[in-house]
Amino acid sequence: MSKKKKQSGKKSRRGYWLSVIIIAAVTVCINGLSLLCTPFNDWYLKYIYPAFLNTIGRLANLFPFSIGEWLAFFVINALVILALWWIPAVILKICKKGERFRRFTCSLYRVALLAGCIVLLYMTLTEFVIYHTTPLDPNPKREKREYTLEELILVHNYVCEQLDIYSQMQTRDVDGWIIQDKKVAMERSAEALRGISDRYPALAGWYPRLKPLFFSGIVTRLGFAGYFYPYSMEANYNALMYESNYDTFAHELSHSHGFMREDEANFLAFAACTESDDPFLIYCGYLGVYGYLERDVWNSVANYTEEEMLAMGLPEIFILWNSFVDQDWCFLKPEQKEQLDESDEFLTDIVSPETIDKVGSDVADITIKMSGQTGMASYGEVVGLLLQYYDGILY
Repeated sequence: MSKKKKQSGKKSRRGYWLSVIIIAAVTVCINGLSLLCTPFNDWYLKYIYPAFLNTIGRLANLFPFSIGEWLAFFVINALVILALWWIPAVILKICKKGERFRRFTCSLYRVALLAGCIVLLYMTLTEFVIYHTTPLDPNPKREKREYTLEELILVHNYVCEQLDIYSQMQTRDVDGWIIQDKKVAMERSAEALRGISDRYPALAGWYPRLKPLFFSGIVTRLGFAGYFYPYSMEANYNALMYESNYDTFAHELSHSHGFMREDEANFLAFAACTESDDPFLIYCGYLGVYGYLERDVWNSVANYTEEEMLAMGLPEIFILWNSFVDQDWCFLKPEQKEQLDESDEFLTDIVSPETIDKVGSDVADITIKMSGQTGMASYGEVVGLLLQYYDGILY
């Protein structure tokens, strides 16, 4: 190799490592600043983040399929290949063969490292900083405080009463299943979010169209009704879910406007839907939080007898006997569940459906924890926001 080529190679390597160090340093600095300075994060959300939505988001919106989903699929497969690629390189080195292949392997890993640094920086700018903004306050007129078991039961009972009312206002088929135009529900969900933008200004403006997930079966096993890809600014929904879960539309769209925390997205979907003038969305909004309230109420009274509850002056817990609500409180209709089970038939021959679901929920939990939240439990933290929301209304 000539002297010129060697010098050129050294310069190239220096330039490469300098690029890696600079990108990594910038990423670390921005993340550090976001952890230490909440006002910076709030400023960033207000003035910088919308630029990504209005450029990357609008560009991705031109495509009918989810770019983010296919990028995620590509990256997962690329990581698997990279994890195994070193094996033949090591074997060839031991055999003192394949010099070109080994050089190509080194180049491949260098490219992967640089790409990884760029991706982490981009994810920091479109997601990680936003997780550290000032938490949403559903009721700024009231001071934050600890809420009582009685107040929790009052909110639970009120939601049950509303479910009883609105369940009877839905258009249904002969089997009692809800009939709802998906496109109309999507448009009205965006309108409903704009409807509460007077209290939450970040919700104003343009919304991307919701896109169905191609791998909806896998997403169902993971326990997700939808997914927001911050790197493509795309809000996606599970194409298999039953219509009663369409509060998911507002949930995913709220992510696109910077409300990344799952409990806050749950609350905004609830507030937008229940404050709209659409009986279907109102019903979905109450259904979306009912499970969390029911779980927390029964967990809270599990150690009390009925006599103890009466002595404490606690209100009677409303139990939903409405057959419509009982039927609508599901994620998949029977035919959709059959479709999913058939598609997973090759897996269920090896492991049980329960094991598949357990592994799926564990993966989902880890995925959410990686973003700095409390895993799948973060969805249930919406109950605390509901207690603040109804402070001054129900108690």
